Amino acid sequence: MRNYKQVNIMRVLKEERWALVRTVTAICITALTLVCLILAAGCTNDLTAITENRGTGETLALGTLTTRPATTPATRADAAVPDATDWQGFRTADQLHVTIAAGEGATSTRSSGLYEYTATGNVPGSGTWTASAPAYWQRAAGNTLTLWRGPDTDATTPGAYDMPLTYETDATQGHALNAWDGNAYTVDADKWRIMDLLRYCSADADLPTAATGIPATGSPLDLILKHSMAQLCVELLPGEGMTTQELQAQVTVHLKSAASTFTMQTDGRPAIYNFENEQNRQDVRLLKNGATSLKFYALMLPGQTFGTDRAMMSLHIGDTHFSYTPGTPLTTTENTCHKLVLQVNRTGVSALSVTSTGWQDPTVITQPDEAEAEGILVINETPGTLKDNATLLNALKNATQESPVGLIITGKINNTDLADLSTLMKYTDGGTKKFKVSSLAIYATGGTTLPNYFASNSPNPNPALKKVILPEGITDTGQISFYNCTALTDVTLPDGLTIINNNAFRACKALKSIKLPETVTYIGTLAFYQCYVLESIDIPEKVKKIGEQAFHNCQKLKSIKLPDNLESIEKQAFKDCLVLESIDIPEKVKKIGEQAFYNCSKLKSIKLPEDLESIEKQAFDYCAVLESIDLPDKTKDIGEQAFANCTGLTSLTTGDGMINIGKEAFLNDTRLQSATIKSAQTIGEAAFYNCTGLSSVTINSVINIGFEAFRKCTGLKSITLPQTITGIGTFAFAGSGLTSITIPGSVKQLSDDTFNGCTLLKTATLEEGVETIGSNAFTGCEKLISINIASTVTSIGRYAFNICPKLATVTFAGAAPQLNSLGQSAFQSCEALTSINIPDNVTTLATRTFNGCAKLASVKLPKRLESIGQYAFQECAELSELDIPESVTKIDDYAFNMCTKLATVTFSGQTPLLSNIGANAFYGCQKLANITLPNKVETIGQSAFYGCTSLTSIRIPDNVPQIATKTFQSCSGLVTVVLPKNLTSIGDYAFNACGVLANFVYTGSTLPTPTVSTTAYSAIYKLKYLFLPNYTSTITGTELTWAGKTWKNIHYNANTGTDLSTIDALTNTGNYQNHITQ
Repeated sequence: MRNYKQVNIMRVLKEERWALVRTVTAICITALTLVCLILAAGCTNDLTAITENRGTGETLALGTLTTRPATTPATRADAAVPDATDWQGFRTADQLHVTIAAGEGATSTRSSGLYEYTATGNVPGSGTWTASAPAYWQRAAGNTLTLWRGPDTDATTPGAYDMPLTYETDATQGHALNAWDGNAYTVDADKWRIMDLLRYCSADADLPTAATGIPATGSPLDLILKHSMAQLCVELLPGEGMTTQELQAQVTVHLKSAASTFTMQTDGRPAIYNFENEQNRQDVRLLKNGATSLKFYALMLPGQTFGTDRAMMSLHIGDTHFSYTPGTPLTTTENTCHKLVLQVNRTGVSALSVTSTGWQDPTVITQPDEAEAEGILVINETPGTLKDNATLLNALKNATQESPVGLIITGKINNTDLADLSTLMKYTDGGTKKFKVSSLAIYATGGTTLPNYFASNSPNPNPALKKVILPEGITDTGQISFYNCTALTDVTLPDGLTIINNNAFRACKALKSIKLPETVTYIGTLAFYQCYVLESIDIPEKVKKIGEQAFHNCQKLKSIKLPDNLESIEKQAFKDCLVLESIDIPEKVKKIGEQAFYNCSKLKSIKLPEDLESIEKQAFDYCAVLESIDLPDKTKDIGEQAFANCTGLTSLTTGDGMINIGKEAFLNDTRLQSATIKSAQTIGEAAFYNCTGLSSVTINSVINIGFEAFRKCTGLKSITLPQTITGIGTFAFAGSGLTSITIPGSVKQLSDDTFNGCTLLKTATLEEGVETIGSNAFTGCEKLISINIASTVTSIGRYAFNICPKLATVTFAGAAPQLNSLGQSAFQSCEALTSINIPDNVTTLATRTFNGCAKLASVKLPKRLESIGQYAFQECAELSELDIPESVTKIDDYAFNMCTKLATVTFSGQTPLLSNIGANAFYGCQKLANITLPNKVETIGQSAFYGCTSLTSIRIPDNVPQIATKTFQSCSGLVTVVLPKNLTSIGDYAFNACGVLANFVYTGSTLPTPTVSTTAYSAIYKLKYLFLPNYTSTITGTELTWAGKTWKNIHYNANTGTDLSTIDALTNTGNYQNHITQ
């Protein structure tokens, strides 16, 4: 479109060819006495005689006006204008009446004068303006051009002007002027006054003024009349149940609530007049373009907006009235023709096209967004023949995806036609499927279902299609029908549509909005998937189900209204709707599907319906700003990760009907502060894992708390477990901030690692009924001070209280605790533990049971104890005495290793059953001075008494055949050893570094011949005396070198048996009858 600039009328009048008056007012306003319509000539004042197509108001250029030198700088309005050039665009018979307001150079008698331009001069009331070119404006309108400044003397409002309300009536009579009354022509008050306002513009620049200079003689000056009004053009097409003849005979068209009164601005533009701050609005009847025409016209004030919330037009057919409401707001614009093509059905009116074009050329005007060209009208008379329609084929013949065509299809079609149309609109270019239609408006009736892939180039995108209107009668969009139509912005769906099928609008990446008909009952899988800019949508009331991924990845979808009849929201329905802020789930919805609102990262609030039964896996996962959740009483199940990673969630309340809170349901909800669980059978695995801000949990009723359910809830200081609970899973509260806990007796088994790493836990009570404490149950509870263990507990698992450095008190409740098993390292590294009474039913102390209990000074071992495991009391540095029950058969390796204060070990009963002492069993027991080994001992492991520096004497039971390697190494205080009768060997370093060892006592009657290591007596210097109290054999002297040792003295045949107190190593005295000396 050419860029026309507005020109002040006074500047025009200063040109020589316009030498009317130099003092004309600066405000120029023009009016036609009828709607400016194109292509009509020879019309009469009789409406019935007006022919079809009498004008559409397109070309309004007044042609080229050749300027001439001014006769005088003071040329006045009443001076003649000689040799005026003919104006192109006017009929010879037309009259142009010009009203000039008072201005510079006008006389007082002409200040309100009416001037009629003639070819021979400016003489009021005489002559005509002649022209040789064909007329473009209809004669019936009077073609009156009005230029004025003062108010319309006939206006209903002083200082303002009125638009006509009934164009049909006024148009037949034109603009009637009464006689000159000496001051002005009067205007018939009942006739059409102002039809159009025209502003003078030049093609390239403002017209020159006196200041800038008048163009030289002969210079051409192209003058354009530019409309200050907007034009409304309405074309009607018969639809279902309506005939052309019926419309021609009866229909009238009315513009509703149009602004009708205006004032003039100084720039020649009208301004809508307000009455008491309210716009004056009236209904206007449009002008019909001929007796049998279905085209209607009217002028409109610019700047009016007809919105989507009210009817813009009404159509009257006899006693039947229809209304039309725009699908998108329409704002009237000056110098613009707004054309509506409407289809009139028996049931209502629908728009086939709404376009806005420049009045002076066919360039499309942006109104309010870029609109598509109307398209080529294709009329198909017989269903099933569309593929042979010549108009359609010609329209598509040269179209390409880069130069697509618009189509409007009316008439009759069937589903075969729709399938054929889908094929015809596509072509293959270099192996790539392409689409060559930019806008598609189907008003033809008869089709019910779009074929699959209707407008889709799958897998390639379709960047051509921007607008589509589907016809009445379509009930199903078909699958993948508009998939990947990346430029599609405007979709009109018909009433009666029931199914938005799978993938129907998938990847329509430019689609911002779409209105779904109220008849839709189902939205299919992936229906709007990847509609990245879709901003809002209202789901019709009849929709009961939203399919999987229906709105997945609609990243701009900010609001959505769900219908009351909706029953289920399927898997991933609104996944990745990144700006969705709130949503109310309708009352009939019973299920929210898996990942339904996954990663809706701006979702702040959600209202859940009372009848909701289940929320499936990850339904609201990563809804990072969701703040609170109140679950209805009927909600039974919260699925896995349903509300995981909702880092903004602060509170949670479940209803009375809750059955299951699923795995990781609230995982990583770090700001969750309170959770009220009114009722639940199961709190699933890791349900509240890493909810670091959770400080208050109320559980009214629960049966099972799952694995890691509250793990790493570092803010959780206390929790009261209900008596209904029967199971607590592994790591359920591990790493939490609990300071105290009571385990109800209904929990039979406290699982492994339940409170592992609860570094703030100080007290724990296991009520009667608890039977087992699992492995690592309280491992790493660094502040645990005391534990009260129910009498019903039968088993404490491995590492149960490992590394509880402040655990000082362990109490076993009841007179007869049932504990029978202590697991490996059960109390390992309980550094503050000072005493413990182990219940009598315990038969085994496992490996490292009390290892590292550095302050353990008193231990009561159970009566039925059978074995003391490896490292069981290792490094119990404060343990000073120990009474080992008669039933113990084995003291395993390192059992009392490094018990540096252990001084006395006694074995209860008359016949202790101990048979095995393991390697290093008493290693490093520096204070051990008193220990009498039971007679049933059969094996003593290597290094068993290594470093027992306070041990002075030891009797090795007779059943021990071997003295193992290093058994008594570094027993630096050992003086006397009673050897076993069945001695067969003495191992390496068995007595190494026993610096004061002097006496061996052998109680057998005959010396055996043991195998003795060459290092057995290493670093022994005082071992010189061999005592043989029960020896009966004849001494021959060979005994002086027995057992690899040279003896200084051998004492034998004692009178007092084997009492070691009778042995005096220094004086060799005693109750021995015989002696032999080296």
